[in-house]
Amino acid sequence: MNLLSLASNLTVSFILGIKFERIFTDVQTGYWLFTRDAVERVYPQIESSGFEIELELFVTVLRMGLRVIEIPAGFRLRKGHSKFSFELRMRNLYFALKFLVS
Repeated sequence: MNLLSLASNLTVSFILGIKFERIFTDVQTGYWLFTRDAVERVYPQIESSGFEIELELFVTVLRMGLRVIEIPAGFRLRKGHSKFSFELRMRNLYFALKFLVS
């Protein structure tokens, strides 16, 4: 990850870790696995449609008391440019703070 991505990811993971009293290494990986039961319970609660959906999913799952397990995933330099701009990272930070106080 580039420096901006790493800083954004660590900050958001830290903020949500404080909220849920856990240590999270990467809450924005985008790779998720759900049981059918979890999907049926979580899906009706989701309102987001942009990049912030990852944070809403994460927070909703934790608030519902569903099991969350992190499995390390490797990263490599991607070809081209990321669509996750500085503005989107700041928006994600905003949503993480919003979830922290809610």
